[in-house]
Formats: sequence, C-alpha cells, structure tokens
Amino acid sequence: MILVVSLNLSIDRTIHVDNLVAGEVHRATDTEFQVGGKGVNVARTLKVLGEPFELIGLIGGQTGEDIDLRLEKEGINRSLVRVSGESRTNYIILSEDAQTVINENGPRVEQKSTEEIVTLFSKRIADCQVAVLTGSVQPGIDPDIYRQLIQIAKKTGSMTVVDAVGQCLMAGLTAGPTMAKPNQHEAENARDQIVDQH
Repeated sequence: MILVVSLNLSIDRTIHVDNLVAGEVHRATDTEFQVGGKGVNVARTLKVLGEPFELIGLIGGQTGEDIDLRLEKEGINRSLVRVSGESRTNYIILSEDAQTVINENGPRVEQKSTEEIVTLFSKRIADCQVAVLTGSVQPGIDPDIYRQLIQIAKKTGSMTVVDAVGQCLMAGLTAGPTMAKPNQHEAENARDQIVDQH
C-alpha cells in the first residue's frame, strides 16, 4: 500500500482564450474543471498502474465538497479531513502562445486540523510500505509538517518520498527521506537556501 499525502487539494479551472493580453477583456473559448494537487496526480497514476493506495488531505467548504465528489467519481481511495474555510481554486489560462497559472493559497488551517492529519497519517502508515508527501501546504500549517510525517513513517520502516517547495522541502530533507523529487526550480531554490545558511 502507498500512502499519498496531498494537504492542499484544489479545483483546477483551466480557461482557454485565443490570445491573452494583460489589461484586456477576454471571452473564454472553453473551460475545464478537475481536482488538482501533485498528490492527486500521483494517486491517478497509481490507480492506472493497479497499485493499492490511499490519498489523505484537507478540504473545506463547498469547493471541498466538490473535490470529494469528483475524487469519488474518479474512484480515488481517500480519507479527507474537513477544515473551516474554503478549499482553493487554481486558474490555468491557456492561450495560443503561453500558459498562465494563478494558484490560491488555500484556507487557513487551525492547529486542531493539523493534529487530525498527523493522527490519521500515524494510523494509516502502519499498513503502508511507502509514503509520498507532496505539494504545498495551506496557511497555518507549520512548514515542519513533512519532517514530522517522515519521522513517523521511518519508525514503521516505511520508505518516504518528498516532493515539496521552500521551507517544507528544506525541513523534510532534514528528516532524511528515502527520496526527494524537486524539479529544477525547486532544487535550485533549495541549493540557494543551503548556501545562504552557510
């Protein structure tokens, strides 16, 4: 079993326009909606491969209910913690020559909800061989969260993969994950932070 952690789930709204010009009014030629977050893409891939998995994350408000319903329709096995506030919507604007992405931060998460996620992870990881910790986290969540989860997973002998950015990535690396998968931009930022610290 693979446990996939994707805390900051979203609805990704993709808007197609012919030619995006800043400051102008545009009419969309098409609009698409799907659940977003790096962890969701991991879960979809595992489903296609026939690998057993469970996705855990945080959702809030009507957008969160929409996320849950859409994941249900996709057949994504999941355990989601409800939080106050509204889950984020991300906007991907596709034009002929460019892709513009606007990511919301997500709702502010209270300490109680963070503790619920840690407890849920601690229960589920006992039955999993691998934990994949991926994506951004909402305001209110300690950037140390991935380090905490990696330490919990290591106590059970589970392998860990972290794919994050900024402080979450740096904190996660201090726990010694089995693997880290930053993209080039994320890796360069991590390198610069390490250089600045020394």
